[in-house]
Amino acid sequence: GSWDLDIGKRPVIVIDNGSYECRAGWSNDTGDKPYLRFKNQISKPKTLISKEIDAMHLIGDEFSLFDASKLHKKTMFDREVVTNSGLLEHVFDYCFSHLGINDQIKNPILLTEAMSNPNQCRVQTNELMFECYGAPAVSYAVDSLCGFYY
Repeated sequence: GSWDLDIGKRPVIVIDNGSYECRAGWSNDTGDKPYLRFKNQISKPKTLISKEIDAMHLIGDEFSLFDASKLHKKTMFDREVVTNSGLLEHVFDYCFSHLGINDQIKNPILLTEAMSNPNQCRVQTNELMFECYGAPAVSYAVDSLCGFYY
Protein backbone atom coordinates (compact mmCIF):
# COMPACT_ATOMS: atom_id res chain seq x y z
CA GLY A 1 0.00 0.00 0.00
CA SER A 2 0.96 3.64 -0.24
CA TRP A 3 2.47 5.54 2.66
CA ASP A 4 -0.08 7.54 4.62
CA LEU A 5 1.24 11.09 5.05
CA ASP A 6 -1.51 11.80 7.59
CA ILE A 7 -0.28 9.20 10.11
CA GLY A 8 1.70 11.65 12.27
CA LYS A 9 -1.48 13.55 13.11
CA ARG A 10 -3.29 10.54 14.57
CA PRO A 11 -3.19 9.68 18.28
CA VAL A 12 -0.87 6.81 19.14
CA ILE A 13 -2.14 3.60 20.70
CA VAL A 14 0.07 3.03 23.76
CA ILE A 15 0.32 -0.51 25.17
CA ASP A 16 2.41 -1.16 28.26
CA ASN A 17 2.61 -4.95 28.08
CA GLY A 18 4.02 -5.70 31.52
CA SER A 19 4.58 -9.19 32.87
CA TYR A 20 2.15 -8.58 35.75
CA GLU A 21 -0.22 -5.97 34.38
CA CYS A 22 -1.11 -4.65 30.93
CA ARG A 23 -2.16 -1.04 30.40
CA ALA A 24 -3.45 0.43 27.17
CA GLY A 25 -4.80 3.74 26.01
CA TRP A 26 -4.44 6.68 23.65
CA SER A 27 -1.58 9.19 23.60
CA ASN A 28 -4.05 12.09 23.55
CA ASP A 29 -5.98 10.88 26.62
CA THR A 30 -5.71 13.58 29.28
CA GLY A 31 -6.77 11.34 32.19
CA ASP A 32 -4.28 10.48 34.91
CA LYS A 33 -4.88 6.72 34.60
CA PRO A 34 -4.66 4.42 31.56
CA TYR A 35 -7.92 3.79 29.73
CA LEU A 36 -7.55 0.02 30.11
CA ARG A 37 -5.74 -1.82 32.91
CA PHE A 38 -5.87 -5.56 33.64
CA LYS A 39 -3.86 -8.46 35.05
CA ASN A 40 -1.82 -9.88 32.18
CA GLN A 41 -3.04 -13.50 32.27
CA ILE A 42 -5.06 -15.61 29.84
CA SER A 43 -7.30 -18.58 30.53
CA LYS A 44 -9.70 -20.91 28.78
CA PRO A 45 -12.70 -21.98 30.85
CA LYS A 46 -13.55 -25.66 31.14
CA THR A 47 -17.28 -25.56 31.82
CA LEU A 48 -18.69 -28.35 29.62
CA ILE A 49 -21.73 -26.06 29.18
CA SER A 50 -21.13 -25.38 25.51
CA LYS A 51 -18.37 -25.55 22.94
CA GLU A 52 -18.64 -21.78 22.38
CA ILE A 53 -17.89 -20.99 26.03
CA ASP A 54 -15.08 -23.53 26.24
CA ALA A 55 -13.50 -22.02 23.07
CA MET A 56 -13.36 -18.52 24.61
CA HIS A 57 -10.20 -16.95 25.97
CA LEU A 58 -10.58 -14.95 29.16
CA ILE A 59 -8.24 -12.08 29.83
CA GLY A 60 -7.30 -10.68 33.25
CA ASP A 61 -10.36 -9.28 34.99
CA GLU A 62 -12.77 -11.56 33.12
CA PHE A 63 -11.68 -14.46 35.37
CA SER A 64 -14.22 -13.39 37.98
CA LEU A 65 -17.03 -14.48 35.62
CA PHE A 66 -16.15 -18.16 36.14
CA ASP A 67 -15.40 -20.52 39.00
CA ALA A 68 -11.65 -20.33 39.68
CA SER A 69 -11.39 -24.13 39.82
CA LYS A 70 -12.56 -24.27 36.17
CA LEU A 71 -9.75 -22.02 34.92
CA HIS A 72 -6.19 -22.80 33.91
CA LYS A 73 -4.35 -19.46 33.96
CA LYS A 74 -1.44 -18.91 31.59
CA THR A 75 0.98 -16.11 30.93
CA MET A 76 2.84 -15.29 27.73
CA PHE A 77 6.00 -14.42 29.64
CA ASP A 78 9.06 -16.31 30.78
CA ARG A 79 11.16 -14.00 32.99
CA GLU A 80 9.58 -10.85 31.53
CA VAL A 81 10.21 -11.96 27.93
CA VAL A 82 7.26 -12.81 25.67
CA THR A 83 7.61 -16.47 24.70
CA ASN A 84 4.07 -17.26 23.53
CA SER A 85 2.91 -15.04 20.66
CA GLY A 86 -0.43 -16.89 20.48
CA LEU A 87 -1.33 -15.65 23.94
CA LEU A 88 0.02 -12.20 23.06
CA GLU A 89 -2.45 -12.08 20.17
CA HIS A 90 -5.36 -12.69 22.57
CA VAL A 91 -4.16 -9.82 24.77
CA PHE A 92 -3.86 -7.51 21.76
CA ASP A 93 -7.36 -8.53 20.60
CA TYR A 94 -8.67 -7.65 24.06
CA CYS A 95 -6.86 -4.28 24.08
CA PHE A 96 -7.95 -3.25 20.61
CA SER A 97 -11.59 -4.27 21.09
CA HIS A 98 -11.78 -2.34 24.40
CA LEU A 99 -10.22 0.70 22.70
CA GLY A 100 -13.01 0.54 20.10
CA ILE A 101 -10.91 -0.84 17.23
CA ASN A 102 -12.69 -3.70 15.50
CA ASP A 103 -11.09 -3.58 12.06
CA GLN A 104 -7.69 -2.70 10.62
CA ILE A 105 -5.61 -0.43 12.84
CA LYS A 106 -5.09 3.03 11.38
CA ASN A 107 -3.10 4.54 14.26
CA PRO A 108 0.60 4.13 15.06
CA ILE A 109 1.39 1.92 18.07
CA LEU A 110 3.88 2.34 20.91
CA LEU A 111 4.70 -0.89 22.79
CA THR A 112 6.84 -1.27 25.87
CA GLU A 113 9.31 -4.12 26.18
CA ALA A 114 11.80 -5.34 28.78
CA MET A 115 15.39 -4.13 28.72
CA SER A 116 17.55 -6.36 26.47
CA ASN A 117 14.48 -8.02 24.94
CA PRO A 118 15.66 -10.72 22.48
CA ASN A 119 15.28 -9.70 18.85
CA GLN A 120 13.19 -12.83 18.09
CA CYS A 121 10.48 -11.61 20.47
CA ARG A 122 10.26 -8.29 18.64
CA VAL A 123 10.13 -10.13 15.29
CA GLN A 124 7.13 -12.17 16.49
CA THR A 125 5.40 -9.05 17.81
CA ASN A 126 6.04 -7.21 14.54
CA GLU A 127 4.55 -10.12 12.58
CA LEU A 128 1.39 -9.86 14.68
CA MET A 129 1.16 -6.08 14.39
CA PHE A 130 1.82 -5.77 10.68
CA GLU A 131 0.42 -9.01 9.24
CA CYS A 132 -2.47 -9.77 11.57
CA TYR A 133 -3.63 -6.26 12.52
CA GLY A 134 -2.32 -4.21 9.60
CA ALA A 135 -0.75 -1.58 11.87
CA PRO A 136 0.76 1.34 9.92
CA ALA A 137 3.71 1.86 12.34
CA VAL A 138 5.06 0.30 15.53
CA SER A 139 7.64 1.74 17.92
CA TYR A 140 9.18 0.14 21.00
CA ALA A 141 10.26 1.69 24.27
CA VAL A 142 12.01 0.14 27.27
CA ASP A 143 9.40 -0.11 30.02
CA SER A 144 11.69 0.90 32.89
CA LEU A 145 12.75 4.09 31.09
CA CYS A 146 9.13 5.02 30.42
CA GLY A 147 8.40 4.66 34.13
CA PHE A 148 11.35 6.92 34.92
CA TYR A 149 9.86 9.76 32.86
CA TYR A 150 6.27 9.29 34.01
